[in-house]
Amino acid sequence: MKFTVTRTSMFGEGSPCDESKSGLFEQWRVRTCTEKYFNNHYAKHEGTWLSKGRNHCVNSEGEICRQVEDERLWYIEVDTLRELMDFCSTYGDVVISSSAYTDRDGEIEIYDTYRE
Repeated sequence: MKFTVTRTSMFGEGSPCDESKSGLFEQWRVRTCTEKYFNNHYAKHEGTWLSKGRNHCVNSEGEICRQVEDERLWYIEVDTLRELMDFCSTYGDVVISSSAYTDRDGEIEIYDTYRE
């Protein structure tokens, strides 16, 4: 399984952990409105919804979506629950969440400082 990895205390400054590798991942923008609403309220500053990105669609929750340029992110690959647990033991508190993106299985945040 492929998980993107971030570290709470880092803001885009290199690898968040020794095991991570750098790779390109799909990026999507989602808006909780209709295309018509977006165009009426945001087109003046952002352009119309269809003017940017590709693979425009509406998701199962009725939100408009578009794929934008791929982004370089850090990730790890784990094959077993034991490997994931070992990773958690090494880095302490982590937040594991599912991913809305199709090219990764989940996201891990190494929670090493307060955020809210």
